[in-house]
Amino acid sequence: MPEIKSLRGRSKINAGSLYGINRIRRLILDLALKGKLVEQKELNFHPNYAEGDTGRSINNLPGSWNYGRLGDIANLITKGTTPTSMGHAYQSTGIRFVKVENISEGYINLLSINQYISEEVDAALSRSRLKANDLLFSIAGTIGRACIVRDSDLPANTNQALAIIRGTDKVFFPPFLLRQLNSFVADQIVNRARGGAMNNVSLSDLSDAMLVIPPYEEQLRISKKIDDLMALCDILEAKSISSFDLHEFIVSEVLSNLRQQKSYIDFERCWDLISSNFHTLFTTVNSVSRLRGTLLNLAVSGKLAPQNKTEDPAEDLFTKIQGLKSDVLSKGKKVKNQAQALHLNRSELPDGWIACKFGDLVINRDSERIPVSAEARQTMSGAYDYYGASGVIDKVNDFLFDEPLLLIGEDGANLINRSTPIAFIAHGKYWVNNHAHVLGGINVDFLRYLELYINSIDLRPYITGTAQPKMNQAKMNSIEVWIPPAAEQLRILTKLKELLDFCDQLEQKINQLNVIKRKIADVLVEQALA
Repeated sequence: MPEIKSLRGRSKINAGSLYGINRIRRLILDLALKGKLVEQKELNFHPNYAEGDTGRSINNLPGSWNYGRLGDIANLITKGTTPTSMGHAYQSTGIRFVKVENISEGYINLLSINQYISEEVDAALSRSRLKANDLLFSIAGTIGRACIVRDSDLPANTNQALAIIRGTDKVFFPPFLLRQLNSFVADQIVNRARGGAMNNVSLSDLSDAMLVIPPYEEQLRISKKIDDLMALCDILEAKSISSFDLHEFIVSEVLSNLRQQKSYIDFERCWDLISSNFHTLFTTVNSVSRLRGTLLNLAVSGKLAPQNKTEDPAEDLFTKIQGLKSDVLSKGKKVKNQAQALHLNRSELPDGWIACKFGDLVINRDSERIPVSAEARQTMSGAYDYYGASGVIDKVNDFLFDEPLLLIGEDGANLINRSTPIAFIAHGKYWVNNHAHVLGGINVDFLRYLELYINSIDLRPYITGTAQPKMNQAKMNSIEVWIPPAAEQLRILTKLKELLDFCDQLEQKINQLNVIKRKIADVLVEQALA
C-alpha cells in the first residue's frame, strides 16, 4: 500500500513553555537595566529622563546611575566596506571577513566564515580592521544583531552592514553594553529602519541611541547576576526540550501501536485504552496533528470501520464505474478515452476491497477548466467561487461547473509542504483554473472517499520538479487506490468525521490554554516591571 503520512510536518516545541522562558529572559534584562536585579548601594532613585523613537523611556534610575548617547560615549563609530566594490576579490584563506550572518549569540561564529581577504586588502581597508573588545552592530538587512570581538577572532575585517563601536570600555564593561545593544537599544534602532531593497539605519541613528550607565563595579555585579539567571533559563529550556522529546517518543510509540492493529476490532480495543489517556498523551498541537495522520492511515487501510461480508464487494462498484465511464464517452463528452481498466491483485487487502489505479475510478474533466488572469478577474467580480490549486482564490461573475466535483491541486509548493489539503470537493456553481485537476465520479460519497484517500497518502512519488512541483494527469492517474465496498465507505467517512471533529476540539482547547499561559506570563512580567 502507498506510504501514509500526516498532513502536517513536525511542529515546534511546545510554544507555551518556551514563550514563558523567553519572557523570563526578557524580564531579567529589563530588571537589570532598570537597576532592580542586584542590591543598590544607593536606594534612592532620581528622575533622569530620556526617550527614543520607540517611546520607551529611561527614567527613575538608581541614584548612582546616569544615561547618555552612544555617540557621546564611544571613541569611534564607523562601518566597513565591501572589498569587491573597490575592485578587490575575496579569497579562500587569509584575513577573516565578518558579515552579519557570522554573528551568533553575542559572538562571531568563526566556523561560519567562508570569505577572506589578503593582508594587502586588509591594509587598504584599515578603517574597518577589527580590534579586541570592539562591538559590532548590524545596521543593514537583519538590523540589531550585536556581538563582542574577542582576541581569538583576530585578525578580521568587516563590511558596511556592520557598525563598529570602539572605545566604550572606559565607561562600560563590554558584556554589559552588549546586553543593552541586544535589548532596548536594538528596539530603538529597528524602529528607525528605512526601506528600499534592504532595510538599513545610519551611523547617526546608532550614535543617537540612549544607554543607561551604572557605575562600572555595579555593571560587573549585574553582568554576573544576568549570567547566573540566564544559565538557569538554559536549564529550564533544556528540561522543556527533554520533556518534549520524551512526550514525542511516547506519542510515537502509542500511534505506532495503533497503526499496527490488524482489524477494526483490534483498533477499537486499542482506541479505548488510548482515549482514557487523551489529556496526558495529546497535549500539544503537534501530537494532535500526528493523531490525525494516524486516523487517516487507519481509515484507508480498513481498520477504522467494521467489514460486512454480506455487502456488495468493491468489485461491483468498480464494474459500475467502468459502465459510467463508457456511457460518458459514448455521449461524446470531453473525457479522455483510457486503456482497459484493471484492478490490482494485493494479498494484504481487507475482505471485499480492491486496489486499482486512480485514473480508472474518475472521469477527468480538465479540458473544461479555463484560467483567467488576475487582471481580467478585476473586471468580472461576482458571486461565484474561482478555484485554484489550494481552494477558492477569488470570486467571479460566471461559472463553468454546476455539480459537486473533486478538485486536486496540480502544481505549487503545497504539493510538498501540505499546509492545506491537496484534494477538496467543490459545490454549487463555480469556476476552476488550470492549476487544479477537475474530476467526476459515480457519486458524491465516492468522491468524498477519494478526497480522503488523496489527502492521506504521500504524493511525492507522483510529483515532478522541486522548484516548481507538479502532478500531471499521467502521474495522478497512476496513483494506487484501495477501495472498500460502497457501504463500508460511508461507515469510514462517518467514523473519521467523528474522530477528526474530536481532534479539532482537542486542538482548540490546547490553543486556548496556550493563549492563557502567554497572558499569564505577560501579566507576571508586567507586574515585576511595575
